[in-house]
Amino acid sequence: MIELIPKLVGPLVILIVAMIQLGLENHWRDQRTRQRWTRILIGVMILSTILTGFDIWQTHDAEQKERDRIAKTTNEREIKAREERQEISASIKELVALARERDASLTEEEALTEISAEVRSLRKETALLGSEFQGLKKYGDVAKLDAKGLTGMAGPGLKESSALSRALEGAYVEKEGRVYPRCDTEGMTRFANVTKKHPAFPFAHYALAVCQHMAGNPQWRVHANRALEIVNHTTQLAGHHTNHDEIKQELTQLLTQ
Repeated sequence: MIELIPKLVGPLVILIVAMIQLGLENHWRDQRTRQRWTRILIGVMILSTILTGFDIWQTHDAEQKERDRIAKTTNEREIKAREERQEISASIKELVALARERDASLTEEEALTEISAEVRSLRKETALLGSEFQGLKKYGDVAKLDAKGLTGMAGPGLKESSALSRALEGAYVEKEGRVYPRCDTEGMTRFANVTKKHPAFPFAHYALAVCQHMAGNPQWRVHANRALEIVNHTTQLAGHHTNHDEIKQELTQLLTQ
């Protein structure tokens, strides 16, 4: 509202002047009185003109500042774009020179094509290394564990134990040197608890998948896919336990049936 006041002064003053002029002509016959009021009205009109001019100047000044800002921003962007183009051009020249050091007969286009192929290859290798690093970071410890949650690295006369192995005690039965998941209520409960407390441990998911598959529970695929997802990572890590390879093969066969 305050911004509108200077713009309304001109019209209001003109209206007031016209009304006063009519009043003077009709009621004030004395010449001195008319002259006095005439000077007052002229002063008011001058003030109105000054205020209107000031408002116009402010508006023009604001518009000019905005134009200057836009011009400055545009100029900065053009300078930045020009610098980036120069950097890209210099990089291309360096890449072409690098390719021609190996084969001087290459044209610029051939050199760029060759370098581009190498860059794509490096990106794939970098992505693979990144995937391996994430796998190592997330599954590095669990990859060394067997189905019972042990590393098997305890020395003679020593018994290995961990929170995970203790949670799995009584969840397996042994036959002919191999362990098999118990699919009774106690075994299933233990495996389910392990999947909640140790979600990256694949053998608990594997055990639930096997037991649910035998019971005809369609939920088995959820655990089978989760277990396979984990062992796809763990089997790529150096030093992983062979149990991971075993259940990976079994899960692959089970899911393709």
